[in-house]
Amino acid sequence: MGYLVEYTDVLHRSDLINPFCDMRIGEDNLVLMFSMDGAQLYTQKQSACWIYIWVLFNLTPDRWYKKKHIFIGSFIPGPNNPKNTDSYLFPGLYHLAALQMKGL
Repeated sequence: MGYLVEYTDVLHRSDLINPFCDMRIGEDNLVLMFSMDGAQLYTQKQSACWIYIWVLFNLTPDRWYKKKHIFIGSFIPGPNNPKNTDSYLFPGLYHLAALQMKGL
C-alpha cells in the first residue's frame, strides 16, 4: 500500500482513510460531510440565519462544492443565534438515519 507525502485535503484524514482501508466503507457507500454556519442576510439589518448542508464526498475533489452536489439540510431562522441547535438538527439527522437503515 502507498502513502501520502503530504496531507492537503479533508479526504486525507485518517478518519476517512482507515475505514476505506478496513473495508468499513465500500464502493456502494455514500460519504457525506456535514457543515453548519451562520449568515447575515442584509448589511444594515439584524437578520441572521443559520444553514446546514451536506456535501457528497464520493466524487472527485474538483466536483465536491458544485451546486448540484451540495444538499441543503435546513435553514434556522434568526435574528438571534439558535440556543438549542440539536432541536433543529434532529429531523434531518433522523431522516438520514432512516435512509441508512431502509434505503431510498
